[in-house]
Amino acid sequence: MIKQLRITNMGPHEDRVLNFPAGGFTTISGPSECGKSLTMAAVAFALWGKDENHNPFSVERIRKGCKFCEVALTTTSGTVFTRKMNVKRKHTRMVTDASGPVGYPTDKKFAERLAVLGVEIDLLHLVMFPMSWMEDIQGEGGGRPLRDKLLRILPPVDIRDEIGEVMAESGHELNESDPLDESTAKVKRHDQFVSVEQLKGRLQGMRELLAKLTADADAPLPSYDASAAEAYTEAAEAWRAYDEAYRAWENAESHEADYKISMHNWRADIDELGDEPPVPDANDAAAGRDAYNGTTTALRIARQRLDAAEADVIAKANMTREGDPLVVTARMALDGATSDLEKIEVKLTDARAAGDTCPTCGRDGWEAAADTVTDLIAQRDVIVDGKELAAKALINARRSATSSINRAIDEAKTEKSGARMAKEDAVKAHDAAAIELNRLDGMLTAHANWKDRRVRIGNEPTPVDMSAVAPVRPSFDRPQAEKLLALRADRDAYTAAVSKAAHRTKDLTDLEKSVLDATQWLADAEAEWKRRDALVDAVRIAPGRAASKQLAVMGDMGPVCVEFRDKPAVAISVGGFPWDVLSTGKQVVGDAWFRAGIRRAFGAKNGWSAPWLPIFIDRTQDVKGQPLPAIDSPVVLLHTTDTPTLTVRATNG
Repeated sequence: MIKQLRITNMGPHEDRVLNFPAGGFTTISGPSECGKSLTMAAVAFALWGKDENHNPFSVERIRKGCKFCEVALTTTSGTVFTRKMNVKRKHTRMVTDASGPVGYPTDKKFAERLAVLGVEIDLLHLVMFPMSWMEDIQGEGGGRPLRDKLLRILPPVDIRDEIGEVMAESGHELNESDPLDESTAKVKRHDQFVSVEQLKGRLQGMRELLAKLTADADAPLPSYDASAAEAYTEAAEAWRAYDEAYRAWENAESHEADYKISMHNWRADIDELGDEPPVPDANDAAAGRDAYNGTTTALRIARQRLDAAEADVIAKANMTREGDPLVVTARMALDGATSDLEKIEVKLTDARAAGDTCPTCGRDGWEAAADTVTDLIAQRDVIVDGKELAAKALINARRSATSSINRAIDEAKTEKSGARMAKEDAVKAHDAAAIELNRLDGMLTAHANWKDRRVRIGNEPTPVDMSAVAPVRPSFDRPQAEKLLALRADRDAYTAAVSKAAHRTKDLTDLEKSVLDATQWLADAEAEWKRRDALVDAVRIAPGRAASKQLAVMGDMGPVCVEFRDKPAVAISVGGFPWDVLSTGKQVVGDAWFRAGIRRAFGAKNGWSAPWLPIFIDRTQDVKGQPLPAIDSPVVLLHTTDTPTLTVRATNG
């Protein structure tokens, strides 16, 4: 794929051109710090503007003292991908092919031009650069980021079926609405846990209340003798009636005196009030109101007419005859004739002064000079006649305009006089209507005041019945007030206790049913919480199981074994030994085998007939006596040597 790499102002490379042999293995060798590993960063920068670790490209990698760095990557097809970045992190992108160079303003546009190299860039990094998968397996997520990337590369499977199988093993069922990702499943599980705890709290409170109501239901009712209390109350009521009757009988004479005084005052008020005053007929009152409103409107209209007439008189008086259209036209005609006369006089003066010299070419002895003077004099006479006619027309127009203005002023004054008379008539009619309306309103007010005072005087006082006799004293003793109050308190307490007991019985029945319902709800909620807990475990385990079934597409990975688990989600071992205990050389070899398998799966996914994506293998000097993996090219080996310069050569692996 890569034919040539030109690196400018990047790290130790001031202007380095690296030519890659076609096909096979390519070895880049040289001493430490000579920029071997930087070639990987240069490839990632040229294509995607990032470094070999898929991080934003650092300005620190620009060669010291330079203002920019640039990489031009030439493919075997002849296309050149060029990217340049200055110290302010501004990127410039360009692609040069058979049709010439084309610039791209954004990474999005550039990625579209890269075609397959601009899609799923994180997976391309995973294949091309050594140990790039380590962060996904050792960082946050317990290996799940690497597992998820592998699932994107491996052939698709129905993850729902896998999750359903895992849940079935634990005795649970996967619902259609269940989420298939771990984060959402955890949220759903937490929400269900909160619901369970809330139901537990509610159920505990209901059980405590049930126990209290059950204990209260056994409490005895307060003692109360209803018949004795009723008899005592009737006796108290009899004595109360006797006291009221006796006070009424005793005060009868004083009530008679009060009646006589009230009757005297009432009659005096009636005499002073007099007879009911007449009230106008409703139709007359309405007609008076309508007449007043009508005259008010007529007066307003008359005033507006007079104001308009006065304004018209002033406007007509301010008119001038010079603004009349006929006067303007006649004056323009006179001014035009005067101007024409002045011009012809100038021409005539010039012609006479010229004598017999040609006014055009200045030749003496011009025979037509006399004819020119004669023509000009004739034209002047015609203009003079026209000017006299225009002057007469102007005089006539001014006379006509003066006459028209005078007639308009006379007509306006006549209208003003008529408007003034109409206003005076409207004022008289309005005053008469106002007087009539005030009379009708006065009658209505007087009648309303009379009725109001009659209501305040009230009805005739009721005579006092003097035929009553002294009431009969009850034959039994007067009840004691303290005992009566105590009996009433006992009655109220007994009634309240009976009512409370009835409500308590109903509440107890309802609460017992609610406790049974809440118990069932809690059982259902706990079962759902356990199911959602199983769902969280399933969405963790199922992707690994699904991926394990698909690992065959990665082909021969030598001593490398990939296992999908729960924690961690992915485990990588080489020759049966965990990755962490391997030597550096074994890790380099294992990493190459693993990424070669990823490249095969990635190629199968994208329909590549042969691998073309290069695999970079760094630190090959640490492999020592071990053989390098027998993987398909293209492969780029980075090897540290004691040679003084960086070299690129084709090797056999």
